[in-house]
Amino acid sequence: MNLDTCISVLLVEDNPDHVELFRSLVCSLQLPQCELHTCGSLSESVEIAGTHSFDLIFLDLGLPDAQGLETRRGFIAQVHRSPVIVLTAEDDFELGLESIKEGALDYLVKGQVPKSLFERVVRYALERFNLLTSLENEYQQTKNALAEKEVLLKEIHHRVKNNLQVISSLLKLQAGYCDIPEVKEILQQSEGRVRSMALVHEKLYQSDTFAFIDFATYLKELLRDFQQINSGNPEVEVVSNLQPINLGIDQAIPCGLLVNELITNAYKHAFRDQESRQIALELSEHGKEVVLKVRDNGVGIPPTIDFEKSPGLGLELVRTISLQLGGTLSLRRESGTEVVLCFEKRLLNN
Repeated sequence: MNLDTCISVLLVEDNPDHVELFRSLVCSLQLPQCELHTCGSLSESVEIAGTHSFDLIFLDLGLPDAQGLETRRGFIAQVHRSPVIVLTAEDDFELGLESIKEGALDYLVKGQVPKSLFERVVRYALERFNLLTSLENEYQQTKNALAEKEVLLKEIHHRVKNNLQVISSLLKLQAGYCDIPEVKEILQQSEGRVRSMALVHEKLYQSDTFAFIDFATYLKELLRDFQQINSGNPEVEVVSNLQPINLGIDQAIPCGLLVNELITNAYKHAFRDQESRQIALELSEHGKEVVLKVRDNGVGIPPTIDFEKSPGLGLELVRTISLQLGGTLSLRRESGTEVVLCFEKRLLNN
């Protein structure tokens, strides 16, 4: 509302003397024009407010139908588009304060309102309500813009996931037509890497925040995929002990690739003639540090292979991912192979 234009005021008061006193106060306002509407009950004011828009409402708390906190709260909620100033009796200060807590902008004690105070209260109420309305509108605009961006982000994750799944399917199809074992293996490994990235985007698409995923849930699904793909090798038991940890996309994707690489290597190279074949995956959080362990009870990496310098693509990828995460890698060769990755979890903005 503009204080330089006509101001529409509603007075809810049943005492004729107080109405006339209030009318004189309104006429004394240093405003270009002010229209005063009056009614004698709360129920009547609700009807009037339902068909007319008011710049300011004065409510007498002493009205018979204005008693009770819920009644006043309901009225203020119904006319939330108009600022409300309540009028109290001399001994009703607590009632005035309660009404402010319920949404009224201010309160005045009837019969104790000099013109200067009345002018100041009215102007402050109008200006404060203008500010609150402006903030509410800005908040709603920001909320709407955020909702639009969330829809767009969700669509992006959905499209990225679909595109990665198409690439994964093409690699799988190409591997099926390939007769060269070495090339076939490369295609299958590439398919697994793409699939692990697609799964991250799928989880982000399904989440409410689009900022992070529960990495434990992601790993469980990744392990299920491995078991389905390697269903022809049922002797391998896959066990997991996964603590729920939220990771952002910038850490979830490289971690997923690393787990994919280590489990793929375990399926391919760890087991020969032993009867017990097990791959174990552990995920835990200690303070800010995330610890990821992939262990098998296979033949182990031969001592002749330098884990830090091996030229193989798989181990090179594992080392690169560790550096990308700013983490540390360690290898244990007792009773199989255990690779431990430790890195600091980045702070997430929900």
